[in-house]
Amino acid sequence: MSSAKQHDLAEKMQKLTLRYLENLKKSVLVFKKYILLLEMHRSDLGECADLKFQAHSLAGTGSTYGFTDISAAGRALDNYLAGDRFVNKECMKLIRTLLDACEEALASSVRSPAMATQEVDQSFQQDESALPLVLIVDDDENVRNMLMDLLSRDARRLAAANTTDAISLMKKHRPNLVLLDDKMSEGESGLHMLEELEAYPEIKDIPIIMITASTQSEQVMRGLMAGAVDYITKPFDPEAVIKKIQGHLERQNLSILIADDDEAVRAMLSHKFQMAGCKVICTADGATAWETMSQQPFALMVLDRMMPGYDGMTLMRMIKENSSLANIPAVFLTARHYGTDVLDGLNIGAADYIKKPFNPDEVVARCLRLIPAHAR
Repeated sequence: MSSAKQHDLAEKMQKLTLRYLENLKKSVLVFKKYILLLEMHRSDLGECADLKFQAHSLAGTGSTYGFTDISAAGRALDNYLAGDRFVNKECMKLIRTLLDACEEALASSVRSPAMATQEVDQSFQQDESALPLVLIVDDDENVRNMLMDLLSRDARRLAAANTTDAISLMKKHRPNLVLLDDKMSEGESGLHMLEELEAYPEIKDIPIIMITASTQSEQVMRGLMAGAVDYITKPFDPEAVIKKIQGHLERQNLSILIADDDEAVRAMLSHKFQMAGCKVICTADGATAWETMSQQPFALMVLDRMMPGYDGMTLMRMIKENSSLANIPAVFLTARHYGTDVLDGLNIGAADYIKKPFNPDEVVARCLRLIPAHAR
């Protein structure tokens, strides 16, 4: 990220942190209310929905704003409230720990001259007509505001606090990308929405990045299996998240051709390139690959060295002899490990030569580096 963009991000984060701290004052009132109830030996707190919401929210946002103690205390309380056992004394201790972390964060903002003198500026004015559209779905106002403001230079933004509104906005506006919270209030689940999108063919192929506070890998894998192209874990690093979203938006214009007669290879690479934000077309033989690349443009082609129809070498010669295709980078995949095969492939014009078995993440990374910057 350039120094100018880093400065811009730092300014935005300072303003957003002030807004976060203002909302933190509301959280403090909630915690004090429940401490009072527990001091009165009230263990029948019912659903304590507002307490659960605050704990879950702060677990996922504290570290994002630089308050790691808030995230740690929030996660401890969130995990406790999700359990079956409830003891007044234990619950009160966890709430007090989180309350102390929040009050320390508020006190530190008063001690910081830069934070104390900075004003919250919610105006980001620019011509957005040519920018892609991103829908942010999260019931946490802090997360919505943060992502809305951080993306102000990169995208037009829509926001929804629940899955019903999200689906309605997706149908109406067809966003280029959706950022979807996994766990929301009132039992709503972004994961459930993702699985239900199969019932809406007009919007089911819109790329979705899951946002989750879950530390369980099976939850992340379930989201990816349900169709998410990527995921972000709360609490997150704002700069890393912006880079990830920018990359997805930039690569949405990239089409990748994968030609391989191995169905498992096609499925694996297709999924990995789609996770990177690319559009993917797959073929199982060289003849179909040639017909496909002659009908539409591609930013890059991944070709199996040995496949039916035209093999990779024959297909590469045909590509290099066609003026409209000759400059498109093409990468060979092969199970042949002989040095002469590698040299033959490179000499005929392959941009790279990758041996099977391979690491699919490495294949995607190497391929994306080959695409000229002006084509991204």
